[in-house]
Amino acid sequence: MKLIINEISDLLIDLINPLLCLVCERPIDEKNNSHLKLVCSNCLAKMPLAPSGDEIINIISQNFDANEFCIDYAHSLIDIRKDINYLKIIYALKYYAIPEVAVIFGAELAKLIIKSGKKYDYLIPVPIHKAKARERGYNQAKLISDKISNEINIPILDNLIIRNQYTTSQTLLNHSERKKNLEKVYEIEHLNIDIENKNFLIIDDVLTTGTTINNMAIILKSANANLVDCATIAFA
Repeated sequence: MKLIINEISDLLIDLINPLLCLVCERPIDEKNNSHLKLVCSNCLAKMPLAPSGDEIINIISQNFDANEFCIDYAHSLIDIRKDINYLKIIYALKYYAIPEVAVIFGAELAKLIIKSGKKYDYLIPVPIHKAKARERGYNQAKLISDKISNEINIPILDNLIIRNQYTTSQTLLNHSERKKNLEKVYEIEHLNIDIENKNFLIIDDVLTTGTTINNMAIILKSANANLVDCATIAFA
């Protein structure tokens, strides 16, 4: 009897508040979608995959002078450029308080990193200002990092690089505007961390021009880091 009541309760919840796909916004049939509960099977099958890490680096490096580009490799899952509707996944995490996105896609990112065979000493989530963290309730890059760390057992340094200024959103800015917006925003805290000759993986939700991550890579390379790669859910 208790099992029947629970099933009826679940059915009523689904009817009143159905689980909707983040991409197409249609109800999700959970029976046919046991893996990604936030994206329906159809949208999952059509999800545009991001290029290889080397291809992404070739693309974003064109936004910089050769002597100012410091990112070595990029892991990414979804190519937003091929279908802008998949940007809704990032918005769900960043603006609509659906942290489950970080858990689900963080696990997928971990698989991609393992497949690459690359090894890292530390994960560094892109920091956000304390005021923005209070607004949002969390740092989405830290949530993604937590999942990757759990899957691959790489320690997180979420206080090595801090964001010391509150800036406007980068979303609608071009490369030169992003660069100016982020001038002197990040700095290394004076912690007892040996950066020299270490391999770092910077984590964020989306990679666009690469300005944010490259600024952090410059700081790490100036402290004699050996390698600075990045990993994001999406490439735009």
